[in-house]
Amino acid sequence: MGETELFSCHLILQDENIAQLSFSATAHARALHFLRQRGISVRQLRRHAPFSRRIQNALAAYAAGSSHLQLPLFLDSPFWTTGTPFQQRVWREIGRIPYGETRTYGELATRLGIPGGARAVGQACHSNPLALVIPCHRVVAAHGAGGFAGAIGIKQRLLALEKSR
Repeated sequence: MGETELFSCHLILQDENIAQLSFSATAHARALHFLRQRGISVRQLRRHAPFSRRIQNALAAYAAGSSHLQLPLFLDSPFWTTGTPFQQRVWREIGRIPYGETRTYGELATRLGIPGGARAVGQACHSNPLALVIPCHRVVAAHGAGGFAGAIGIKQRLLALEKSR
């Protein structure tokens, strides 16, 4: 699987930082609508667009398995700051899952002090505004891959890529 195929994604940039990254055209459209309603000025890039050198390097490093995208670089995203406190807690916990490893929705819920809260964790995953940065593809169901807003096939490819590195 080539890097171009893997990163056929939708980006919204604010200055030279990623404000939103998704594999779903629907999520991308909702994000643009959200920003426009609030008068937030952004530049959007879609599928195979020329990314800034910094973003290209970060995505190439991720694909090579040498690192993962660092969450603190994106905490000023308008989508991070409008997430609920619970969503932000879940997203931080997801950010702690090492490259190539997975956790179940239930395991994350227990770590967050809400045993039995797997569905709530799943909803926070679904609301994730920063695919790959908040690596929700690493959160799986107890018996299988679980869902993925971008498409289950993408989740499976990302997990396979990480396991191969």
